[in-house]
Amino acid sequence: MSDNISVYVGCAGSGEIWVVELNTEHGNLSHRQNLRLPDLISEGGSLPLAFSPSGQQLYAASRGEPLFVATLDIAADGQLNHRGNAPLDASMAYLSTDSRGRYLFGASYGDNLVSAYAIDADGLVTDHLQTFATEPHAHAILEAPSGRHVLASSLGGDRLYVFPLAEGTSPLAEPTTIEFPAGTGPRHFIFDSSGTRLYVLGELDGSVTLLDYDETSGSAEIRQRIAISKGQHDDYWASDIHLSPCGHFLYACERNSSLLTSFRVDPQSGELSLHAEHEIEQQPRGFAVDESGHYLIAAGQLSGHISAYRLADGRLEQVARLKVGDSPDWISLRQR
Repeated sequence: MSDNISVYVGCAGSGEIWVVELNTEHGNLSHRQNLRLPDLISEGGSLPLAFSPSGQQLYAASRGEPLFVATLDIAADGQLNHRGNAPLDASMAYLSTDSRGRYLFGASYGDNLVSAYAIDADGLVTDHLQTFATEPHAHAILEAPSGRHVLASSLGGDRLYVFPLAEGTSPLAEPTTIEFPAGTGPRHFIFDSSGTRLYVLGELDGSVTLLDYDETSGSAEIRQRIAISKGQHDDYWASDIHLSPCGHFLYACERNSSLLTSFRVDPQSGELSLHAEHEIEQQPRGFAVDESGHYLIAAGQLSGHISAYRLADGRLEQVARLKVGDSPDWISLRQR
């Protein structure tokens, strides 16, 4: 395994996935491949990506015409080979898999639903299995680290759904909910490494909410709510959230200001304190942190570029920038 990182960039405006290599010694970004989704007729508003648990496949959702998920095999050099498409029942804003690689999950913002699809033994997405109607604007769906539950956000309903994860053709069992204050707009969310702390990004009120999460029951209690910027704004449009691998820092970005905020994480309580704010690419919809915690890669929907930032003590130093396809909105990283 090399020390370099393959950067996969979903570029919604051109219907492409760009494959870029990050040289971790020098911080350089080098273009390796750009692949337009096969059979895509017209582009959609975003291009969500998700890895298989093995890291051997990348799944990409078409939100344009037609609606489908592409299964792409990842070669040793990081480049992509298309294996097949499976139809989607709705336009998916987010994709993820269960930890055993049996199911692909999707959340549909426009159609207010979440769905499950089968993945075969070779990593190929096949049949649609199940759909569950949500409150308005489902935005993310993710298995909890315990593997007992799958959580999904409803941005318009100010709640998370907590589905017990079942076997067979209906993996999403009847859910309970976690409620948020009106106007929060829960969007993306992440767990810490213990699986007992849950951080939820509020798109509409520019907040991060920390919850104490019970792995057995799937219930949660709000511990802290904190704003993602020092100033007060009336037009928050928060987009993405990630933890550093060490768990010492949390990062969140906001599109209208093009700011990425870093927070210190208290090692005992998990509570956040604002650490630094950084101007990054224009209208950053997606970013990712590499598994070493040394680099952060961000995409600017309006700039048409990605940038690599070296991380030190929760602060960003830009080390490289690269022009990619139109309207880049999703970043996924894989160690080579």
